[in-house]
Amino acid sequence: IPRFIEDLGITKIIDISCGDSHCLALSHVYAWGNNTMGQCGQGHTSTPITKPRKVLGLEGISIQQITAGTSHSLAWTATLKRSTKLLKKSSHDKQIIKKLHSKNNSNTKFVVEAYSIWC
Repeated sequence: IPRFIEDLGITKIIDISCGDSHCLALSHVYAWGNNTMGQCGQGHTSTPITKPRKVLGLEGISIQQITAGTSHSLAWTATLKRSTKLLKKSSHDKQIIKKLHSKNNSNTKFVVEAYSIWC
């Protein structure tokens, strides 16, 4: 059931996405909810994040879209036609990107070739 989030009451929200047990709101990127896998972007896995908090590390970056998954979040920085650049924050991200590149999946190939993202 949708409900008013008082902490974001005067914030102009451009996009919202809900995962299994966390939510994202785009003005700046805000996250709240279950954080057991660090999906709220606070630099820790303490849970829960009970009020919307700005995701760390995205200050000054123009975010175009957000996506919340089961235990992860994505903030899309651009929609580019010929970019193969993915902004990587950890060796785990590099391993995921290698797996994406190695799969012969047209949807995955489109994401890798068409977007720059922060994971």
